[in-house]
Amino acid sequence: AFPGDRQFLFFMPEVECWTTQHIIMVVVAAIYIPSVLIGIPCAMTWNVLRHQRDGTLHDKDVVKHWAFVHGAFENKYKWWELVLEFRRFAIAVILTMFAEPMMQGAAAIVVLCGLLAAHVFTRPYIAESIDVLDFVCLAGAMLYALCGLLMYPRVTLNAQGLLCSGGDQQGEVSE
Repeated sequence: AFPGDRQFLFFMPEVECWTTQHIIMVVVAAIYIPSVLIGIPCAMTWNVLRHQRDGTLHDKDVVKHWAFVHGAFENKYKWWELVLEFRRFAIAVILTMFAEPMMQGAAAIVVLCGLLAAHVFTRPYIAESIDVLDFVCLAGAMLYALCGLLMYPRVTLNAQGLLCSGGDQQGEVSE
């Protein structure tokens, strides 16, 4: 705590806790998180399940009405948009639940690896080029997270003596 028991946000140290700016951020987050990260995927799931139960998921009118959501996917993968929503949700949860960058990177790699495997197995898009693009994006995100883990300052400083010439056996860098 700071003098006078002042507290500041961890990720935005210029914002003092429970000031007007912070309260606005809390209110926006309290509306955004339930509606966008939970509400939209639940509504989409309900919509797909309702049309699937009614046997109307592949009807011309339903497909035309919901083409902006399901239009890019093959018929048996009309629900794939839910996987994309889960991807966004998982990354948001990882970034908020883990304060340590190493844990964020490791958790992101695990989630992205599972999503990449699911994508390769299903290949859900109608257009082959979109399947390839999504594969490249997922693989790139995994590589980006992996590079972040490998280049994280604490890791590189401790490993410099082992990876670079001029260090002794304990990982110390000689001057």
